[in-house]
Amino acid sequence: MDRALPPGPPPAPALARKSLSGLKFKKKSVTSSNAPLDPALPSQHPPKRPASPSASSSREPQAPTPVPAPKPLKKLPPDSPPRLAVKWRFGTSLVCINTEYVPGDPGLLARETVHMNDDGLWGWQEISRQPQPLEPSMLYLTFTRVPRSESEAMFSTEFGVPQQEDTVCGTTVNGRARPNVFYLRAESGLPRQDKKPTVNPKNLYSPVNAQVPHKTLEDPTDLTKQMEVPIKTLESNMMSALELFRAAFKDNRGLDKSSVQYHVTCKVKPLFGALSMMRHSWGLMTWQGLESWADYVACMRAHQRSHLFVDAYIEFLEVFLPPAYSERLRERVGRREKGARRRVILSGKQTEIYLHFLKHLEVPVYALVSEDEYFVPGPIYWQHQPPHCSVVPSLKFSHFPVRDLPLTWYAPEGIAWNYVEAVVLHGLAHPRSSIKASQKHLKLYAAVEKKSDASKKRKLDDDAKFQEQHPGVDLPADLYRLQAASSPTLQRSYDLKRDLRDESEEPLYEEWGQEDWDMDEFYRYGHPLLLGEARTKYCRKHPDKELRDGILFCFNSLCLLFWLIELVSPARLEAEGIPAVWHIAGEHHTPNIREMEECNAESVYLAFDIVMGGFDVCRTTWFPPIYTASDEHWDNHCKQWLCNLAKLLLMTDGVDALDERLKRDWEWLSASELAMRTSSVEALGDDTDAMERLEEHVLLRYYLASFQSGQFPVKFLQVPSPRHCESLTDDMEKITALLCHRCHRHAGLEPGDPDEGIWDKEDLADEEDLLGEENLPDEVPDDEGSVDEHMDE
Repeated sequence: MDRALPPGPPPAPALARKSLSGLKFKKKSVTSSNAPLDPALPSQHPPKRPASPSASSSREPQAPTPVPAPKPLKKLPPDSPPRLAVKWRFGTSLVCINTEYVPGDPGLLARETVHMNDDGLWGWQEISRQPQPLEPSMLYLTFTRVPRSESEAMFSTEFGVPQQEDTVCGTTVNGRARPNVFYLRAESGLPRQDKKPTVNPKNLYSPVNAQVPHKTLEDPTDLTKQMEVPIKTLESNMMSALELFRAAFKDNRGLDKSSVQYHVTCKVKPLFGALSMMRHSWGLMTWQGLESWADYVACMRAHQRSHLFVDAYIEFLEVFLPPAYSERLRERVGRREKGARRRVILSGKQTEIYLHFLKHLEVPVYALVSEDEYFVPGPIYWQHQPPHCSVVPSLKFSHFPVRDLPLTWYAPEGIAWNYVEAVVLHGLAHPRSSIKASQKHLKLYAAVEKKSDASKKRKLDDDAKFQEQHPGVDLPADLYRLQAASSPTLQRSYDLKRDLRDESEEPLYEEWGQEDWDMDEFYRYGHPLLLGEARTKYCRKHPDKELRDGILFCFNSLCLLFWLIELVSPARLEAEGIPAVWHIAGEHHTPNIREMEECNAESVYLAFDIVMGGFDVCRTTWFPPIYTASDEHWDNHCKQWLCNLAKLLLMTDGVDALDERLKRDWEWLSASELAMRTSSVEALGDDTDAMERLEEHVLLRYYLASFQSGQFPVKFLQVPSPRHCESLTDDMEKITALLCHRCHRHAGLEPGDPDEGIWDKEDLADEEDLLGEENLPDEVPDDEGSVDEHMDE
């Protein structure tokens, strides 16, 4: 029943635009109960009836309980006369303050189960079109743009739904169909309209393109590529706006705590959920194969909602920030055309706090009031109007063979209309106070938590054990293995190595003495340590540099010889007559160099030739001069040495595995290519650069073959130069016999034929005659002893 307007002062004029800092709200409590979104019916108890006169009781009837007089109804809103109103449930009315659109009650008009309609939206529950209850932490959603006309809602990229008849499936480079990328039919070669409206490709979300259908866009790309630039621009603008907001209201200095501006600053939160949804939806439409057109439309609508919400956040800060910061934001974002905004519903104390503030920002506002508390004039009541989207359920958009999207992007099921916005943006299905986990859920959660704790404890124990065993590694075990597997350099170093070496254990070595020089156990000299750790260090302290370097060089050459033979396939060595020998270090095939039959084997002969450099031991060279990688002159002797090393490396077991692992390296030579290149000295050619690249490849194969065998490679040491070669004199004929081959080469005395340059024993002068007594090596001090004494120890 309509109530008459009580006598009182006339309504105040409309609120003039003022500064935001001048807006304040009252903190006093409301005299009666506030009207919630879904208020319960007021409990009314009728007065008790008096007793009947024919009652048998002799007591007098009790007096009726007096009913309190109704309180006077308040006017709403203060200083702002309402325009229109519509009745909602539970004795409430929705009053239109500064808008002429009259929405209906979604609780009465909407279906219990929400469906996607013909336009891909949710009808009365659509949060991007229909008025929504105010959430103070997301006040900027009131600036969400809505279409201004029906054509803009149908065809614009910002609001329209893609039509399947206007699109075709895209294809990859290989010609395979991509069901998730839908190109425009105009680019597919099919007929199109002759006249094309003007399109601004730089801003596809601009209202200038509002009446342009999809099939007439000029940009020859797919839909997702058209969205990429606006998405990146919008994300950058949002982060800039957030930085300006934090800089402007840092610690809320200079704000009156009773002002609305201070209240909004404390409540509002950045909308990272919508930003994440915008990027996620664009990524799904671009890369993930969506199996149905309904999934694509749902993903497109989720992208449009999130895009509108992020844009609303930026537009809100343009108006809300202080003038200095707002001007900086407008310079970055640019001028935008003013459009229609989504409406907001206030109730209870929100009406007193935010009504004037939102009217000041020109936001369409509704007030949900109780008819028992506020006076609403009867003539302003009106019938509700249809929503801004379709309400006809679509069977095509409701059938999802496989739900490939997040569940909050689909139409909400079993959720009240005033909670839909929280579900979509925050993933909350119900208010937290109404959630109660079942016993089965609690048991499953406890089991998962227990399993997770056990896994964390196991990982911590493994990391502690790994750090104890490998104190030199400052990374966890799983990260260390991952780094070794992903890094190209470490991948070659740890090729085919499954387990890490335990550094906490003492290294295995033997100190050799006189009793250990048993020539029958020839394989002892193939041990990785030359003379044993103690003997090697003791030998390095000897003052005679030539003797010290000579002994270490000889033992390194012996280790190199044994290691090169060990690289060869065990089956090949046994076929050549090299038997397997078992030692504490493991099974190996070390040849007995005193047996001529074993030395004549092809692999052993190649190893001898590589270690000796192709020269025989003679007095003129003092040490066997092997090939050194530092030589710049590529003669036939050096080329033959490189061919021999390549031929030996092709006899290993891991050749095929190495080629398969490094087949994508364009500098890598396969085994067949390397065998063809090193078949003979003549096949190498005279190109110095090509020889250097081939040398690098062969040495790399040597290192990787050593890693495959489970040991670091033995180095190729250069020939140590005697002191006679370090100080050359003018009398070259006197010292020619004492020069090594390297000094021969630098002095220009290298013979052209390898058979030449070998002097007879009678032609050589004695060492004392050549050097004299003053140039003889110093005698070893008595306290140091001789090398023989050290070796005897």
